[in-house]
Formats: sequence, C-alpha cells, structure tokens
Amino acid sequence: MYSRNERHAAFAVISSFILDLADKAFPEACIVDEAGLLKKSSNNGAHFFFNAYNKLIDPTISWLADEGYIRVSKSADGWGITLTKFGAASVNLEFEKTGGYLCNFITEDNGKYFTANEDMYGPASKKVMLKGPAVDFIPQGWLG
Repeated sequence: MYSRNERHAAFAVISSFILDLADKAFPEACIVDEAGLLKKSSNNGAHFFFNAYNKLIDPTISWLADEGYIRVSKSADGWGITLTKFGAASVNLEFEKTGGYLCNFITEDNGKYFTANEDMYGPASKKVMLKGPAVDFIPQGWLG
C-alpha cells in the first residue's frame, strides 16, 4: 500500500497529466487510458512513476469528476474526459489568438462580439454577441 505522502504526490502528478490532456482537447473529449498515460509519462520521464502508482489513476479521475473539474464517460477505449468550466479555470485555459476569421473579437456597448472578416465572408456588418462561459477564456488583448 502507498503512504499518505505517496498518494498525495501521485494524485498531483496524475491529475496534472489528465487535466493537461483534457486542456489540449478542449472542448472535445479526450480519451484517457492507462496505456496513454504511461506513454505520455515516458515522454516526461515519469514512466516509472505511473507504473508504480497506476492503481491511483481511477480514484484520481473519480475525484476530479466528483469535484467538478471534468466530465467523464467510460468506454471500451478508456475514459472520455472533458474539462468543465471549473476545470478550464483551474488550468488557466485561455484561447490562443489565431489568424483569419477567428481573430475578430471586439468589445462594444458593454458586450463582447465576434465580427466576420469582410474578405472571407462578405460584408462585416453583422456582429454576434458572445455569451456563456467561453467569454471568460477570451484574452483581453483580443478585444478592441
């Protein structure tokens, strides 16, 4: 059995790996399984760690789900994991600015809006007001 300190350290590492995978897939679900975590850990020099503490993967995923960091669905391939808004905030999820039509965000009239790029979709006369949790993830530098 693992000591208290070993369990805490294992939880910190396993939960970080899981949240990192979910962050990279957001807003889609990522499939997490023991083999995938072992592969990811071998890239970071933590392969031995996951071999030693693999019995703590399920309890860590359960805790992250119970506390609202992730949503989980179990399948034959492993766990389908999606970040919640709470989980996204915990990993400091922030959308990265892209080029083209995905960079036209403005602040106007106490709201945040997306406008289409004129040369891609015709006149840029229509604005779409942004609502919901995604607005929290738009970096301030994007908003004119």
